[in-house]
Formats: sequence, structure tokens, C-alpha cells
Amino acid sequence: MFGNLSERRKHYKFKRNITAVLCALFILSIPAYAAFVVCVVSFDLNPSLIVISLILPLALFVALAVNFAQYTNLYPLNILPCDLYKRIKAQYLKGKSVQLHIRRREGGIWSIDDKIYFDMRGYAFPKIYICSYFVRNVNYSTVNDKKYAFSSVGKSLPTDEFENFQIVFEYGGAARTMSVVKNGVTKAFPLRGFLISCRFYADWLNRYEKSSSQRRHVGENDYENLRR
Repeated sequence: MFGNLSERRKHYKFKRNITAVLCALFILSIPAYAAFVVCVVSFDLNPSLIVISLILPLALFVALAVNFAQYTNLYPLNILPCDLYKRIKAQYLKGKSVQLHIRRREGGIWSIDDKIYFDMRGYAFPKIYICSYFVRNVNYSTVNDKKYAFSSVGKSLPTDEFENFQIVFEYGGAARTMSVVKNGVTKAFPLRGFLISCRFYADWLNRYEKSSSQRRHVGENDYENLRR
């Protein structure tokens, strides 16, 4: 995808709008499956109706997934250094059970002590995205030690790094606590895992599919290189 900051900022609104349109069209197409079921039950396999009721929603879903992956890969809008997680861990994540406080600033920018920034302006799921950033960084050591496939960074994996790791998101006088690690296992529920995996499947040709199945030493630099 886009390898520099200016290009990401230029394209995020366009990708966000396309994603919204495709999402709306897909939702509107879901009732068409009822027509397909009726065709199957009544054995009236009308080719035109099958295309409209089955293939069209499926095509819209694939287009939505691909576009959302490309939209996700534009974020964060600022460039994070590949050793950022190591810096955060050294300064803020001491011990086996930790909490990290991240505060929303103006617009959609989230910060740690007004020093470290995640520019998530215009993104639909900023808190989940930030959690996924920490999940994959915690997972790297497990993937390397167990020699899992690169794509395993998007799964829930056991870790010796933390017993519990929570992020407290503070915004507008409110706060929400979300777990990155719970009882020694990273929490990569489907949406977080998908956001991590977007880097591997960002286009319909799946040009990163071979890389994602490789078993090799991985880190944030390897993951970031998939953007280019």
C-alpha cells in the first residue's frame, strides 16, 4: 500500500467513504438471501435470481473486506518507529500485570503522556486498532519461540511476557478498559485479528499470502514492510 505519510493522509478519506458505501450496499443486499432460500426450497433455480440473491451479496462482501483492509493499512496516519513498543515497555510496562493509560486528544489522536501518539483520525475502530498493535507486538516473541507462521501474530497466543495487560482509554471524562493479555493469553478476538491480518490480505491478489505462511523470525519491522 502507501509507503509514506503524505500519501496515507491523502487517501484515508476516500477509502473511508468507499468502505461506508460498500458496507451500506452489503447490508441492503442481505435480504436477497431470502430469495435464494426460496428458490432452493421451491427447486426454482432461476439463474438470474441466483446471481442477484447469492453472488451479488458475496461479491459486495469481498469488495468490502478488501477495501476495509486497504483503509486499515493507511493507519496510523503518523509513522510509528519500529522500536516504539520496546520504548513503551521499558517505560510503562513493568511487571507481569500492567495497565497502560492512553488519552484521546483533539480529533482522533490518542496519546500516552502527551509523548507518544497514534493518529487515528477518521478510523472507525481506533481503540480496537490500538489494542491490535499491542497484541501483535506481544505475540512476536511467541511466534518466534514456537516457530509459528508469520500470520499467527493475529491469533490469541500464550505469552510469558505478561499475566495481564490492560489498556485504559480515557476520553471526554469517561474511560474504557480493554485487555491485551488476560491470564497469560493475548486477546485477539476476530476483529482485532482481522485488523492485524489486513496487512497480509490487503489486495485481491493476496500478494503477501506466501510471506504470511513463512516460519521465520518476525518483528515490527517485518510487519511494517508489508505495507510497502
